[in-house]
Order: sequence, then C-alpha cells, then structure tokens
Amino acid sequence: PQLFHHVGMIRGEYLLRELNQNIILASCQQFVKDYLDTICSFYLDKEVWYRFSELTNTEANCLAGTREFFDEGHPL
Repeated sequence: PQLFHHVGMIRGEYLLRELNQNIILASCQQFVKDYLDTICSFYLDKEVWYRFSELTNTEANCLAGTREFFDEGHPL
C-alpha cells in the first residue's frame, strides 16, 4: 500500500462502530488487535497513537454485547 508520511490518531470508537460490538466481546477485541497490528506493521519506525473510544451513552447502549445500559439526560 502507499504509505502516508504520518499516521494520525486511530480512534477506537470508529472500530467499535464498524463492528457494532462492545469491546467486552472477544471478537471485537480480536478485530481491534488485528487492525492495530496491521497499521503498526506498516509504520514500524513511527509513532502510532490510539485512543480507546469516545462513545456517547446512546452509542454504547446499542452495541452488541453491552451488559449494562445507561439512560442519562446528557448522552456523554
């Protein structure tokens, strides 16, 4: 693949939304691990930043595997 000069921060919430799964599921954990392994392998001598997730409660509540649901007036 054509590589970019830098990698921006990988935002974990996009990966969770892509799968529509909560990170507590083993399949979601494996997907995130494989994704990060692949990206990092392309940029071995570069820093790669990863932020776990920034989901609102509304977003998190609808992910498969969510065990506890929060109904809050403010979604963050």
